[in-house]
Amino acid sequence: MWKIFVQGSSCETFGLVSAWRGWRPLAADPHAPPGAPVSRDHVISENPETGVLFIAGGKWTTWRKMAEEVVDRVVGEKGPKSKTLDLKLFGGEGYSDNLSIQLIQKHGMSNDTADLLAKTYGDRSWEVCELSEATNLNWPRFGVPLAPNYPYISAEVRYMGSDEMILTLNFVVGTEIELICYHLYFSSMQGVRM
Repeated sequence: MWKIFVQGSSCETFGLVSAWRGWRPLAADPHAPPGAPVSRDHVISENPETGVLFIAGGKWTTWRKMAEEVVDRVVGEKGPKSKTLDLKLFGGEGYSDNLSIQLIQKHGMSNDTADLLAKTYGDRSWEVCELSEATNLNWPRFGVPLAPNYPYISAEVRYMGSDEMILTLNFVVGTEIELICYHLYFSSMQGVRM
């Protein structure tokens, strides 16, 4: 699968921003009866000799459900049920559906940036916004963009350096923010402080 982030650019080296491929394995339960189909979902099975449970297959988007099923299987029917769906993920404690609106109201940032921060950082968005700098524009007032027409702001880079222990701009750009084009890298990173 190819994904091009620079609108209007050709597929030449300087226009390619990122590309990736994902493999989704099909899981076959080795303890299933002969001829049983492979699964596009995850498989939980137990080694009959050792009693060890294993899980295979599945998707990134269902990892919590997979974990819940494994825990429930380990503790058995009489044990306590998994509470993973009741646990908030990091950044979820103060999250609300109108968080991006609150960010816009308090910090005067663009809708796209506020939406991105709310979805990416949850209630940690407030910490990112506290690191944002004035744009010296009428709108948005805060949140200096890393590159034109993108919602990513320089405050995210500082937040990643101070709170997420990211040490290189290469990692920030290449892994965290998906802007993998050197002309964007060099033009947008000039003067960004970590």
